[in-house]
Amino acid sequence: MRELRLPVGFAVSLLLLLMTASGSALAQRRFEYNGKGTIEAYNKATLYFNKGTQLSETGNHLGAVVQFRKAVSVWPYDADAYYGLGNALAKMGERDEAEKAYYKAVKLDPKASSGWSALGEMYEKEGDLASTEKCYRKSVEISPEEWVSNRDLASVLLERGKYSEARTLIEKAKKLPGADAALIDRILEQCNREKPAKKKK
Repeated sequence: MRELRLPVGFAVSLLLLLMTASGSALAQRRFEYNGKGTIEAYNKATLYFNKGTQLSETGNHLGAVVQFRKAVSVWPYDADAYYGLGNALAKMGERDEAEKAYYKAVKLDPKASSGWSALGEMYEKEGDLASTEKCYRKSVEISPEEWVSNRDLASVLLERGKYSEARTLIEKAKKLPGADAALIDRILEQCNREKPAKKKK
């Protein structure tokens, strides 16, 4: 789960407090200042990121894209902004640009599983199950205790005819915190009734 990230410095923090008082929500951030670039650039990127997230949540994806692009232009190390950019572009149907943004996000922040999950979801919609499996495996590798990541990988393995591994993963997911037991039971039931078949590509 992402923690709230505030810009560094009294003046910018005060600005954010004023934004909150006026009803503007602060976005949640995971990626913190890493010593690259300047703190001033990081602070400015955070403001753009917050605005982009607000616009995205209201359905203004084009406006969000503009703000996220501003964020990465002033601080190109911002994995959060690249992930937000990928989401907004995907909502607009800009598939190739979204893919580039997601890959940039996972490159900048290898410890975040969200970018890999987003890529897996995109490939799954396109029917590219091999690429989907690869991305979901990365997500599980990074966040092995996240039930959604395990469920997503189990589902695609089931589609590809890898029933034994899918069953193991879904049984693991059921025991993880926050798991949707009813949903997992439906997937597990499907695993149990499926018979080995030719694996899908």
